[in-house]
Amino acid sequence: MNKRIFRACIAWIIFSLLVLPFGIAGVSAAAALTASLEVDHNTAAIKVTSTANEQDTITVLIMQKQTGSIVYVDQAELKNGQHTFQTVLPKGEYYGSVSSAGSGKAELQAFTVEHTETITGFRPLQAITVAKGGKLVLPGSVIAVFDSGANREVGVKWSGVPDTGTAGPFTVTGNVNGSPKTVELVVKVGETAATPTPTPAATATPTPPPLPGGQTGAATPKPSPEAAGSAITLTAVLDPATAVAKAEVSAAAVSTALSKAAADARGIRTVEIIITQAEGAKAYEPVLPASLFAGDPKQVIQLVTPVGTIELPGNMFEAALIAGSSTVSVVIGLADAAAINDPSLRASASSKPVIELTAKVDGAAVEWSNKNAPVKVSVPYTPRQDELNSGEHLVVWYIDKAGMATKIPNTRYDAAVGRVTFSTTHFSKFAVSYAFRTFADAAKLTWAQQSIETLASKGVINGISDTSFAPDTNITRADFLVILVRGLGLTASFNDNFSDVSPAKYYYEALGIARELGITDGAGNNLFKPDTPISRQELMVLGSRALSLSGAAMPAGSADDIRKFSDRSEVAAYAVADVVKMVKEGIVSGSGSKLNPHANATRAEAAVIVYRIINKL
Repeated sequence: MNKRIFRACIAWIIFSLLVLPFGIAGVSAAAALTASLEVDHNTAAIKVTSTANEQDTITVLIMQKQTGSIVYVDQAELKNGQHTFQTVLPKGEYYGSVSSAGSGKAELQAFTVEHTETITGFRPLQAITVAKGGKLVLPGSVIAVFDSGANREVGVKWSGVPDTGTAGPFTVTGNVNGSPKTVELVVKVGETAATPTPTPAATATPTPPPLPGGQTGAATPKPSPEAAGSAITLTAVLDPATAVAKAEVSAAAVSTALSKAAADARGIRTVEIIITQAEGAKAYEPVLPASLFAGDPKQVIQLVTPVGTIELPGNMFEAALIAGSSTVSVVIGLADAAAINDPSLRASASSKPVIELTAKVDGAAVEWSNKNAPVKVSVPYTPRQDELNSGEHLVVWYIDKAGMATKIPNTRYDAAVGRVTFSTTHFSKFAVSYAFRTFADAAKLTWAQQSIETLASKGVINGISDTSFAPDTNITRADFLVILVRGLGLTASFNDNFSDVSPAKYYYEALGIARELGITDGAGNNLFKPDTPISRQELMVLGSRALSLSGAAMPAGSADDIRKFSDRSEVAAYAVADVVKMVKEGIVSGSGSKLNPHANATRAEAAVIVYRIINKL
């Protein structure tokens, strides 16, 4: 840290300690400034909101609990009253605050980073072109690649930023807090007109398109793909009659990008195809070679459009559906909430994204569904003021042709990037909404209340009645697998099930999926014993298997990870490896000094474990 930064940090700390606690200009910190914190592995995201000054300058300060030393300090100007700070932190315990002269001060809740991950590099960035003398806007975040194979967005600070008064190519260097690795970005000054604000190539998030209007009938230039590593950028061509912007990519361009794409920890290679925004467009239709969908599940095409992002696995289309065809396309567009029958949901969704997905083969719309190849979808969304601290209750609903709505339990909101994400095995209309559900007895166990309410709001778990959850009641083997499969969005086609599982039972599908995917092999003799209470060690084994299957990095632990538990020797041999993993990952913390492996798991315990599993992804 150079002397100037060091002096600034000291000055700010003294200012915070002496002035801010007493209030500034009569501003109530509790009312004016709020901060929410989310920790994903070793990446912390602090979202700050001010109701006092929407353009205020905010300072964030994070300190290590044990030493009191500063590990992160940063400043940023709010936009529309909000800003999200992001930083990578080493394993440890932390506390801190956010503050400003105009909005007061808000303390950050103490938090722990339980994992140590190292940044090994960054996803490539496209060069920025700015007109000579123009305003240069650099991205505030980049996509870091970690040694676990994860790719996550992290905040970045740039140095060596050129003066745009001088023409020529320049290279600026980005530094990420907590990492010695740097990222480079090429800036070209004076070569062509200024381009829009750049977005990292890995998770480009274009702004939602405006409603149709102002579009002329002038000829649109022919699109030409621009490849950058494993990313391809396409210019969309708008059809004014339909308000659909179309862009086509060649097999050769995708093949080249695939050859440059690095495989992740599961061996999956992803090619990103970015569709530029077209004024007046309400939908985007990327047209792809049908040959890309020959059945390889480890090849993924990620389509990034101004409406949303879709990840298409190589086995998405069944062979019979695309046999003899040349192209396939997936249309993603804005839809009208008026199609929803439920009045309350319709009202809630009217101010939130409603999208429609349609598959086409050789230009003709087809009905698509495939339980063996779920498609991941994400749409940009900024929560309302009353939703800021409870993004976990944002839910996506599937709207069928009759206008009936069904919750998609695997919905997740990523506050760090401002996107709602879900997976689906069929196309239709989808609406984002806010749902909060609780039970009269949910607060009985405060350590489980958040998990119960979040899972219930998403439709992952139900109560025993509309008002009662019965948190202390034992959960059965079948019921645990139901919430596990729902929560993780696991799907699969299956032709067989356990002999004691009737097709008429509500858990028939979940158990068939879990068996097909190898999460469970039952209780022996082709039986599952669905109505038997599940033991804590059985719950840990099934949870560990499902989490690994979902793509989470689950490094093997050792005996040291459970040494603190006095009853560790009681864990069955078949369960030891999975129990160790669940403890090592912080999903299972035990009951005091014991694991109680053979005790029955309760509904509250099951809710907490599934909630933690979901949040590991």
